[in-house]
Amino acid sequence: LILPDFMMPRLNGFQFLTRALPHLGDRVPVIILSSVGARDGIAAAFEAGAFEYLTKPAQRLDIERVVASGLVRREEAVRLYGPHRGSRGPVPAEALTLEPRDRVEAEPDQQPAA
Repeated sequence: LILPDFMMPRLNGFQFLTRALPHLGDRVPVIILSSVGARDGIAAAFEAGAFEYLTKPAQRLDIERVVASGLVRREEAVRLYGPHRGSRGPVPAEALTLEPRDRVEAEPDQQPAA
């Protein structure tokens, strides 16, 4: 299970999803954790393959519930299809290498989720 923030200093969560998930397949649920609660960002995360999206400050019980659900989903996928369904192997380092065009700053009107 991977729990990245959506606004990270190098690659943002959306870039991470679009680069890593093709290599991970159903093996690793990705739960985005972010202070940005914009609907467009949430929709983009789900379209890119995120399992769940939590806004900060997330309650401990919500995090535990979503993590448990993601791990159950992974167990079911492994049981039904085997441990490597949809995987192309480990994520190569070059897939996550920062390029100048990748730098994404928060828009001036983006506000942390309440």
